[in-house]
Amino acid sequence: MLSTLMNTRGLMELIVLSVGLNLGVIGPELYTIMVLMALATTALTSPVLHRLMKRATPAELAELLTEGEQS
Repeated sequence: MLSTLMNTRGLMELIVLSVGLNLGVIGPELYTIMVLMALATTALTSPVLHRLMKRATPAELAELLTEGEQS
């Protein structure tokens, strides 16, 4: 679940891509592809996370929550 949430780059990636485009480091084609990829992975995060949570048993979910509290 953590890796699924870490996959949501969203706003930070869009900022970096905009800076790269403005500096001429990347071209408009690559910029468009990367923006679409960022939007798609961000949009898919919630459904994927729900599917992963359905597969976990209640005991596994409780263990994950207690591990998060200890950190």
